[in-house]
Amino acid sequence: VNRVSLGLQSFDAEVLRWAGRGHTLEQSRAAIKAVRSNRGVKRWSLDLISGMPGLTTKVWSDSLKEAIDVTPHHISIYDLQVEEGTLFGTWYNASPRGKVGNNRTLSSNLDLRTPRLELPSEEDSAEMFHMASETLQDAGYE
Repeated sequence: VNRVSLGLQSFDAEVLRWAGRGHTLEQSRAAIKAVRSNRGVKRWSLDLISGMPGLTTKVWSDSLKEAIDVTPHHISIYDLQVEEGTLFGTWYNASPRGKVGNNRTLSSNLDLRTPRLELPSEEDSAEMFHMASETLQDAGYE
């Protein structure tokens, strides 16, 4: 193994929790430390996802800054797409916002019985995309 990609999604503990991620912020930071200290890993990257539940432009900006601060060779940005047939699709389309679903999946930390936070608006999601593009270009990423 000479390269590693870390799918962190966010540097915010609450966003990770609300998105049902299987890892904590502490585990993310430990993984980064392990990858950076392994001399056999020549290149590494990390992934962030905008548009996640509870994500604000401030939290997004902070995640981008922390991603840059840990100096990966590459940072990938994805926008959350809620599609039918996925866990998020089931969770967000099961019932109106603020209502609870009626089942739980064992393959994720998403609890379908938990009320859901609103997803960022399309305008906020677009702003996050532009913010990422500008911020990463200013830091020397393509």
